[in-house]
This record gives sequence, C-alpha cells and structure tokens, in this order.
Amino acid sequence: MVRGLYTNGWSMLAHTRKMDVIANNLANVNTHGYKKETANFGTFPELMVRRIYDVRSQLDPTARVGRVELSSDIDQNFVFFNPGPSEWTEKTLDIAIDDYEGEDNASRARSFFTIQLNNPADANDAIRYTRDGSFVIGVDQILRTLAGDIVLGENGPIVLEGEDFIVTRDGSVLQNDVVAGRLLITSFEDPHTLRKIGGNYLTTTDASVTRPFDGVLRQGYVEQSNVNVVSEMVDMIACMRAYEANQKMVWFIDGTLEKAVNELGRV
Repeated sequence: MVRGLYTNGWSMLAHTRKMDVIANNLANVNTHGYKKETANFGTFPELMVRRIYDVRSQLDPTARVGRVELSSDIDQNFVFFNPGPSEWTEKTLDIAIDDYEGEDNASRARSFFTIQLNNPADANDAIRYTRDGSFVIGVDQILRTLAGDIVLGENGPIVLEGEDFIVTRDGSVLQNDVVAGRLLITSFEDPHTLRKIGGNYLTTTDASVTRPFDGVLRQGYVEQSNVNVVSEMVDMIACMRAYEANQKMVWFIDGTLEKAVNELGRV
C-alpha cells in the first residue's frame, strides 16, 4: 500500500509538470513564431530499495530488499516545429519565413532569424535563433527584435534610415535602391536538435547541423503561434482528470492504512 502512495504521488507530480507545459502553450498563443510543446511520459526507471542502516544480512550483503517502479514520469518536452499561419500586417518591419516543404512534403520550420544578444552572460554564447519576425529600428538605426537584441545580417548588424525599405525573397534589404545588407537566415537539417531557452529564442546543441536556406522571406507578414487553443483545452481537461484519479487513489490508500493501524492493531 505504501508503494501505491509513491506510485500515485509521483504520477500527480508528473501531471503537474504536464499542466505547466499546457499552461505555457496557452499563455503564448499570441506570441509570434512560438512553437508548441508537449510533455511526453516515459517509464520511470526501476529503483532498488535498500535497507540503508541494515547491511548485516549474510544472505544478501548489498542490503537489497526488492524493487519498486514509481509509475511514469516526464521523459522529455517535445517541440512541434510545424510553421504557424502567416498574418498580413502591412508593416515593413514584419517579416515571415516561408520554408520549402521538401521532397516528403513535410512542412517544418527549419529556418530561423539569427539574433545576437545585447548583454549575454557569456560572450561566446551570444547567438540565438527565432521565428518571430516582428522587428523594430533602434535609436542607433540598427534592426532589432522587440526585446532589443540585434537582428544579424550576413555581414553583421543591418543599419537602416527609417522604415521605408524593401526585403526581397532571398533576404536582401534594399533602401533608396542601395543594398543595406542581407538577413542571415540559418537553416538546420533537424530543428528538433535545438533547445528552447526562453524569450522565444532557441539555441543549438552538439547535434545541430546547418543546411542551405532554400525558402523565401515575405515582408509585411508575421508568423503566428502554432498552438491550437481547442486542442490545448482538451489536453488540459484530460490532465486534470488523470490528476484527480491519482488523488482519489491516494485518499483511498491513506484510509486503508488508517484502518490497518487503528483497527488491526487492536486485535
């Protein structure tokens, strides 16, 4: 029965973590370029239960007394890299990335704007990636994100004189018939090797491999979140029901233990 408490209690913790992921998706439903996450459950590894203060057994000097599995746990947070819908805003500072679907016709957001952080904690780790193409022009005339970070071009920051400029399909930025720069779009073979780090940014891992950009850019559009509100609400209800079921089992087991202690002890 005590193992039942651990099993159901651990499952409650896992569903609490899943609810946090769902809540984060709903909170970012209007965040440009946001990619939905889902919490995947995995089997919790078997743990050996040991008699820590009793290792005198001659039959089993390791003091093992059995095995117990603590139900399921969150294995990983999987990110869906399907592109969100593009919204026409008519703003010259809004830019959307349209990726080529490829031979398998699988639509994946594998290309990203390359961002340089203003005040990175580590100077060697200042590059980030995002699908949020809603930009502004800073007081220094440099193209920046809404958070104030620098939007990189192939030759560094892009300097503009006002919002009257044109972004071509290949990312070239033209102002007064002069090329001010070309947006640095970074594409990856598998975007699932990237990791979210907050602020609607992603960073690379050792498994990240770049590839040539074969998509197009669309000025005046901005990519929306790929979160489906109805689907998230259904997942939230299912998660709540699972949590409540485990909670009721904890109450039931606790009541059974109470009877065992108070009533069987009298016999």
